[in-house]
Amino acid sequence: MADPTSFVIKPILDFVINTTTSLIKEEYSLVHGVKEDIENLKSRLTSIQAVVEDAENKQVNDPRLKDWLGKLQEAASDAEDILDTFATKAYLWKQKQKERIFKSLPSKSKTSYKRDAAQKIKKLSERFDRIAQQKEDFHLDIKVNGGETVSPSYTGYFVDKSDVVGREDDKERITHMLLSNEFDKEGDVSVIPIIGMGGLGKTTIAQLVFNDNRVSGHFESKMWVCVTSQFDLTRILKETIQFHSKMKLDDNSTSHLQSRLLEYLVGQRFLLVLDDVWTEDYLKWEPLRDLLKQGAKGSRVLVTSRITKVKDIIGTQPPHLLSYLPEEECWSLFAKIAFKGDSLSSQRLKVLEDIGREIVRKCKGLPLAVKAMGGLLRGCVDDVNKWRQIQSSEIWEIEDQNSGNDKPKILAILKLSYDHLPSHLKRCFSYCSLFPKAYTFHKEELVKLWISQRFIQAQRRGTEEETGIAYFDELLIRSFFQVSVIEVRIFFVNNKKY
Repeated sequence: MADPTSFVIKPILDFVINTTTSLIKEEYSLVHGVKEDIENLKSRLTSIQAVVEDAENKQVNDPRLKDWLGKLQEAASDAEDILDTFATKAYLWKQKQKERIFKSLPSKSKTSYKRDAAQKIKKLSERFDRIAQQKEDFHLDIKVNGGETVSPSYTGYFVDKSDVVGREDDKERITHMLLSNEFDKEGDVSVIPIIGMGGLGKTTIAQLVFNDNRVSGHFESKMWVCVTSQFDLTRILKETIQFHSKMKLDDNSTSHLQSRLLEYLVGQRFLLVLDDVWTEDYLKWEPLRDLLKQGAKGSRVLVTSRITKVKDIIGTQPPHLLSYLPEEECWSLFAKIAFKGDSLSSQRLKVLEDIGREIVRKCKGLPLAVKAMGGLLRGCVDDVNKWRQIQSSEIWEIEDQNSGNDKPKILAILKLSYDHLPSHLKRCFSYCSLFPKAYTFHKEELVKLWISQRFIQAQRRGTEEETGIAYFDELLIRSFFQVSVIEVRIFFVNNKKY
């Protein structure tokens, strides 16, 4: 986990830049003496934004850089407050002017409001100018506009079987490959790749297999590691050992970790799941493969990846190529989420089913897209217009540039789901981007943080905590959070169990 005192500035900076863009676009900044300062402020912010991601990554080993980010965070927070206040006052002033024109009343002077806003924004611009100059001392890498980065979404091994629809054949085939001795070879490890595009359910199938009683009884130990785009051998070794031992490690020495892992693997028939593998570099995989070969005959490695070449780099057994979920199973998944057991008249059900089936067809067999759409329409059975709005959204016309066919972009579909969140849930969910990758949220702790940020207004018959928990549960229902396993660890001190 990242240092808890590390600064994460990018989301705040993005918000401030979007605010300046909106002010210029809406022409609130045409108040004399303010427009130019807002444009200058945006220019400074944009130059800082280009390097802030690299600064966040490097701050741990550079106290001066960390101090610079602290100043930047403070300035960005102040800018957020000042610009928000300015936008509100500008809007109210314009509305009053319209009312006065309509009523033929003399216009009220804006001199005081204009002068105050101009001074504050000018000072902000100068402040960010100094910060922008200081960044040159750190030789930070610039992120090119339009550059696309892959943000890993870390997964755990837990899955609620009642939420899974279909995939029985896939699960049984992979289970057979894990349990069969057909490919067993002394001094080697059998690697089974599950290959398919994002959103098809590769991780879900791996979770189902990992938790199958037959699999648990067959292997002496099981381990799960989410790899993602960076094939970091040290992290993989560390997480594999931690999963096996159920103990946290502070050791980051690759050689020590290799030695420790061998202690567990030698003579043991194990199952290791490497979820979400992206690497196409054999040299990165080879050191880990050599360690895993030291396990007992019959050991297995199950790999999930959207990169077809991974099966040639890592796989030793024929890959399981995951296909799209059949339409009827997609509909069952969608209906299970969207209708949540609501009692509907046959006429209303028929209308919603016709619209819903069309939405499902447009998801093109992608379970993740189906879940997102089901979550988006959950609790909206009385709002037929919203169902029709989703059905006719332009998002369905976007093609997947990677696949070269008419499969909808999964990220575009998920953004559609986000865009339709109520504003109070949007803010709460956006706040979560401040946390490190692979962070496990605890409901009560996150709610307290939301309250401290004043994101939550208590309902008439509930406390802020109760309202916040309701917010969290709503985001969970809409598939914006994923349930993670809760580990219960038992240890002994002086023969007493804890």
